[in-house]
Amino acid sequence: MQGVPPQLQYLRRCAQLGLSLNFVEKMGYDLHITRREYWAETETAGITLEEWIAYVNNDKELELTNGYDRKIGIEIEFISLSGYCLWNAHPDKTDPSEWPWLSYEEGTIDAKYPDHPTIRKMIKIAAALNAIVQGDDGECYTEEYVTALEDAAEQSISFNTMSKKTWWKFW
Repeated sequence: MQGVPPQLQYLRRCAQLGLSLNFVEKMGYDLHITRREYWAETETAGITLEEWIAYVNNDKELELTNGYDRKIGIEIEFISLSGYCLWNAHPDKTDPSEWPWLSYEEGTIDAKYPDHPTIRKMIKIAAALNAIVQGDDGECYTEEYVTALEDAAEQSISFNTMSKKTWWKFW
């Protein structure tokens, strides 16, 4: 499987073995919209806060909040973060408390725990900003990569469903 990223090779192998891919949705992994060769390099120029805010203001699916509420016990505190916004058009999340967020930091736009629709939104944003979407380990996320992840997850689901039949039933 030359040319296939190691993460995708692993996911395909899991699917072939019928292992659950639910862990993918639960991993504490960030994705970054960046113009840098590696997102964490701060020596090279990144996306400016002004560019990001201009983009958010022109995208009706994004709501600029410049921060978020953090609840500690019964107290609610507003954490101020310039460039923090919510994606209000997620196909599966209609409750505002569940909307995915995007946060600006040092030339990158970040999201934690992004699901496939959120990754697709990030890819569209990156294209508009002449940037790419990278994972914490530097792997690039493209539309083809997300489709392959979904295919691997679908194969795992269908295999797991099939393997739950009683061994003597062949239909």
